[in-house]
Parts: sequence; structure tokens; C-alpha cells
Amino acid sequence: MTRTRSVVPRCLWSMVVLVLLSATVAGCNGRGSPTSRPDGADGSAPVGDSSITSGGTKRTYVLVQPPGQSGPAPVVIMMHGARAAGLGRGLRGTLGLDAAAASHGIVTVYPDGDLETHSWHLGCCYDYADNPVDVQFISDLIDHLVGAGIADPAHVVVGGFSAGGFLANELGCQLSGKITGVLTLAGGQLRPPAFVEQVVSPPVEPCTVDRPVSHIAITGTDDHAAPIEGYPDCADSPCGPGQRGYGPSMDTIDSWWREFDDCDAPVTGSVTYGSTTDTTSVARCAQGTFVGSAQVQGASHSVADLRAGFDVTQAIIELALGQPPAWATP
Repeated sequence: MTRTRSVVPRCLWSMVVLVLLSATVAGCNGRGSPTSRPDGADGSAPVGDSSITSGGTKRTYVLVQPPGQSGPAPVVIMMHGARAAGLGRGLRGTLGLDAAAASHGIVTVYPDGDLETHSWHLGCCYDYADNPVDVQFISDLIDHLVGAGIADPAHVVVGGFSAGGFLANELGCQLSGKITGVLTLAGGQLRPPAFVEQVVSPPVEPCTVDRPVSHIAITGTDDHAAPIEGYPDCADSPCGPGQRGYGPSMDTIDSWWREFDDCDAPVTGSVTYGSTTDTTSVARCAQGTFVGSAQVQGASHSVADLRAGFDVTQAIIELALGQPPAWATP
């Protein structure tokens, strides 16, 4: 098949994702029942009811299993944005995914990031390069869920909003042997593949994958924190303290994953959700994978905005089940 190489990426103001806010919502326990869990007296955020030890540290998450689940099931691990109020619980409430996921037999998991910064260490790229603790955490979490008979290793999706979306893409690079799909909501990618020329110095270790991984990216047309067109001006001067991360456009990231997955040419189109018409793209790829994107008309850097203008829930469910997105052309 004929493929077009991606445009050489520029650089990203990656520090901007460290100052984004998510909505505050009430918490719930791992089985989905309401629970009152206010912030502690020391100002710490509420954290998930479940935990594992990763790298010698207790890490927490919210686990929601379908009623009556008795064996391994598809699992979606969704990661909150930076400085997220409520951490994983906050994203859980804003995303509103659990009931629909459970009706399809899908487990949902909401891990908590760093309890001091309420964000994530991305495990790559300059200031983050020497601190890959969260990549290890999600890797250990996947191993735990599979080992406990909760997660089906053939259906493991990682996703996230904003900084959580950046981490999801990094997990696609580092954990492709353990995951089957990546979904980003207003998130970009910090590391380029080996097949594009890097434009910053020192160069970063390129992103590589061990096997094809399905990839879906959903971003708002009015998102100025993680814009669809990327950040074109950071290659010559860092856009944040100590940072020279990459800022490719959504189209560029999409083309990277099509290259990784040995895809056919993408098919572009549009879908209408409510009163919003969104631009979409999808390509069918090796080993039954697919790569797609959706540009949500009028949506800002907000999970609520993305959900209002696009069927985010359906996209996540399809990815977890290994099904091409509904907007795919037969």
C-alpha cells in the first residue's frame, strides 16, 4: 500500500498540561455505589478505594466492575488531567462512562496520579525523562488486573484527558505489548517515532511499538490548551521551564499511528451528534486494528464539551471491544 510520511513535527508547550483543571465531582466506591469521601484535613484529594504497590509506593485507583462479573472482561483505564479535582474520581464523574460500559461487560478503572501535584509523570521527554513512575504504575496495574482475573489481556485500553491523554500516548509507545487500544481526549504526544527527523536538541528516545495498537484521538476545534494544529513555535525557544517537548498536530499524530499500524489510506467524513457536526477520519490497519480521529466542532479543553458534541462513550466502548468506530466506512 502507499503511505505518506508525516510532516516533521515541531515542538510542544508540554508544561501547559500541568496547569489544566478537571471538574470536581462526588466520589464513588469501586463497585459503583455512592460514598462520601471528602478531602482530608491536610488538604489531600479523595483517592480511589483500591490500591496496589508500584515501585515501593502505594498507588490508588477506582475500579468499577459490571454486576455479576465472574471472569476476565475488557477493561478501560482512564486517566485524569493535570491538577484534577478529585483525581480519578473527578474524571469518573465527568466522563459518565460506567453504566454504558457495564452494560457491555466492560470494566472501568480510574487511577490517581501524583497525590501532591495531582498530575502525571509521563516517563519521557526532558524534565520527565528520569521519572517514569507512572508508566510503571499503569504497567503494574494492568498486570494486577490480568492476574486477578478481572481484565481480559486481549482487550486492554488506556485513555485519558489532557495530561492523562499525553500519558496514554506514552503508554502506547512503551506498553504496546500489554495494551490493545489508546484513546486520547484533548491530549497530544511528546515523543516522535524513529522515522521522523527530530528538530530539538538533545533528541529524545523515539516512540516505538512492538505490535499494532488501535488509536483514537478526540479533540475540540476551540481547544487552545491542546490545539488541533499543535504548537509550531517551540523548536527554537522552549515554551515552558526546562521543556522542549513535541507539539505535532492531530493530523501528524494520526499519521504516526497509521505508520505504526501499517494502515490503509484513511477515509474522512463527518458525523452529527445532537446539533454538532464533527469531522472524522478512520483507517483500517494490520491485525484488525484501526486508527481514527474526531474534531469536535466548538469544543474547548473540556471533557464536558467533548461529550456534548460527540459520542465519546460509544467511541470508548467500541475501542474496548475491538470494534472499528461507528463512523468507519465498510
